[in-house]
Amino acid sequence: MLSIRMVNILDLVFTSDLVIKDDIQILAPLDKCDHNVLMWVIDSETSNVSDKVQLCYNQADYKAMCSFVYKRLEDMDSSMMSASCMWQSLSDILQEAITRYIPQKTVTIYRKKPLWMSIKKC
Repeated sequence: MLSIRMVNILDLVFTSDLVIKDDIQILAPLDKCDHNVLMWVIDSETSNVSDKVQLCYNQADYKAMCSFVYKRLEDMDSSMMSASCMWQSLSDILQEAITRYIPQKTVTIYRKKPLWMSIKKC
């Protein structure tokens, strides 16, 4: 029987406006790389027109945001929390700070080029 021991692995997948349809598959590393390949299937939008909420980071109140996060972290009792529970609490605090202190605007996007070729800003 073959036993595989995985040590010190941290995989993060950050996505925006993508829905992962199936489980993420872990494939063998490419060539001489020591990182595994992650593969998943997503639903993609085919329309050339879409409304999207955009965060305007250049108009954010970062001082108030920092003090809000600091205060919430001070009030949190993490002594009896598991790592996943602490991560969820931190994530909730950061999402609330983003909602409160970073303005949003809705933009209609007419895509003639792929999204990554756009130079539009808030």
